[in-house]
Amino acid sequence: MFGNRPTNQNWKPLITGVLIGALLVLLAIWLNARWGGPRPDPGAYQAVFLSNNQVYFGKLKGIGTRSPVLEDVFYLQMNQPLQQGAAAPKNATGTTSESQPKFSLSKLGQTEIHLPLDRLYLSASQIVFWENLKKESQVVRAILDYQRQNLK
Repeated sequence: MFGNRPTNQNWKPLITGVLIGALLVLLAIWLNARWGGPRPDPGAYQAVFLSNNQVYFGKLKGIGTRSPVLEDVFYLQMNQPLQQGAAAPKNATGTTSESQPKFSLSKLGQTEIHLPLDRLYLSASQIVFWENLKKESQVVRAILDYQRQNLK
C-alpha cells in the first residue's frame, strides 16, 4: 500500500554526507580565522606598532601565529638637540627648529649594550597593527642605504 517506503539505511549516507560537509565548513572557518586575513608583502618592509608604543621596522613573518618574528630589524631613536645659549629662529609652529627632536634609524644589535641578534620574537597579543611600507618611504630608503654602506 505504501510502496517503497525509505528505511533508516537509505538515510545513513545522506546524514553522513551532511555531517562531513558541516565539519569541512567549520574547518574552513577555523583555518581562515587562524591563517586568513592580510599577509605582509614578502617584498616589502613592515612597520610593526606594539602596545607599549614602540615601533619596529623589518620583515614580518609568522603573522597569524602566537609568536610572529620580525627580521632585519630597525627602530627610530630620538636624538635630543643640545641647548644653545642664543635663541634660534621660530618656525611656522612657533617652536624653534633646534627644540624639535631629531630621529635617526638604528639597526637592532648595533648600538645596544647587550648586543641582541637581529631578530625580534613578538607576542601576537602585543601587536596593535602593522603596515607594509612603500619603497619610497624615508624609512625604507634609510634601511637600503644602511645595507649598501654595510655590505663591505
